[in-house]
Amino acid sequence: MSVAYGDDLKKMIAEDGLYLIEKVYRDILFDKQGKLIASFAVADELETRMYWLNRNQGGNAAAQRLRDDILNNEPYKLFKLLAGDEIVYREDGGWDKAEANRREDIKI
Repeated sequence: MSVAYGDDLKKMIAEDGLYLIEKVYRDILFDKQGKLIASFAVADELETRMYWLNRNQGGNAAAQRLRDDILNNEPYKLFKLLAGDEIVYREDGGWDKAEANRREDIKI
């Protein structure tokens, strides 16, 4: 049995997703001044989810903005470099380019 969802339901789901990203997740991660207050584990999980959400939806601006804000946090950058999932590095140009980028980031 196939169910056809109405436009109103699709709109509600999209609005709820936007609310989660822009309000709930952002409030979990950052204080009012934009400082990362969540643990690196939480930030990593949400950053990874935003990566895949943006990738699978062919461009989700809210997910990309939140991910960029997480990735622009200097302590998180170091965490991501040393302990993060390297699949994102590989996705951006292959293994050799990813390894070169990581080595360059470590030098800094």
